[in-house]
Amino acid sequence: MAQPNQGSFLKSYAYWSTDAGAIPDAMMRGFNVVVIADVSDMQSYPGCIVMSGLLAHPSLMYMILNTELKDPNFAAVQNQYLSAYYDYLRSPEKEDSIVNILASLYKTNKPILLFVEPDIEQQFYPLEVLVKLMSNEYGVIVANYANLFVDDPNLQPGFVPDPRFVWRIAELLFTNAYISKEEYSTILPENAIPSSRSVSILLSDYNCVFPTMQAAITAACNIISTYKFQSQTGRICPVINMSAKLDEARQQQVKALVEDSNTRFGKKSVSELSAPHFAGQLPAAK
Repeated sequence: MAQPNQGSFLKSYAYWSTDAGAIPDAMMRGFNVVVIADVSDMQSYPGCIVMSGLLAHPSLMYMILNTELKDPNFAAVQNQYLSAYYDYLRSPEKEDSIVNILASLYKTNKPILLFVEPDIEQQFYPLEVLVKLMSNEYGVIVANYANLFVDDPNLQPGFVPDPRFVWRIAELLFTNAYISKEEYSTILPENAIPSSRSVSILLSDYNCVFPTMQAAITAACNIISTYKFQSQTGRICPVINMSAKLDEARQQQVKALVEDSNTRFGKKSVSELSAPHFAGQLPAAK
C-alpha cells in the first residue's frame, strides 16, 4: 500500500472510488471514508463521513438535468457545468468542506477514501471535479483505490512539493483555526508573504497601530521569522522586533502586494491566492 511521498509535509494521502465494495475494505484498513452524498442518505453509510457540501449547487445540477444527451449542445453545456462546478468548489462558500479534507491529510495518519455512487458520478462528476481541484489548487494527488497495491508510482497518491501549494494549504489551515501561529510560521515556505487574513490573526495579540498596510505586513513577516527561529533553534525570543527591515526582495514583494490589493492602500482588486506571495523566482505550479 502506498505511503506519503518523500518530502511531503502532509501526514496522509487520499484515494477515490465509485465501487461500494471499497468502503468496507478501506474501513478495515483504517481509512477515513468520506462519502459525497446528500445528508438524507447518511443512514446508508454507517461509520462514514457524509459531505453534501462537495456536491454541485442545485442550479448547476439542473443545468445538466435539463439537457438531453442527444442534444447537439450537450457537450458545450457539460463543459460549462464542469467549469462552473470547479469554480464553485474554489469559492469561499465551500472553503469549510475543502479545508476539512486538507486538515485530515495534514494532521492525521489515517488515509482518506473519497466515495461517490457510480450513477451520481456518471451524471454529476463530483469526483472528477474534486480530484482535479485538489491537484491543481493544492498539489494533492488523489489516486484510484483500485490501484491500492499497484506497484507504479504514477498511479499512487502523493503531494507536489511546490511552495505555492504549501502556502495555500498553510493559509487555509491557519485562517480556519486548525493550526497555531507557531505551527503556521514553521510550515510556511521561506520568503512567503502571509495573506491579509493571516496578517490580521498574527497581529491580533499585539496592541499596535500600523500607519500602512505595508507596515502591518512587515510586522507579520517579522513575527513569522521569530517563530521560525524559535522552531529551528529551540531558543525563545523574549522580544519580537516587528519593525525590523525586511531584505530588499521581500520589501518589493510586500509593496507589490499592497499596490495590487483591494485595501484602501491599494489600487485594484485581485485574488489573494493568485497574487505573488513569494520573493524571488520559484518553479511554476503544476
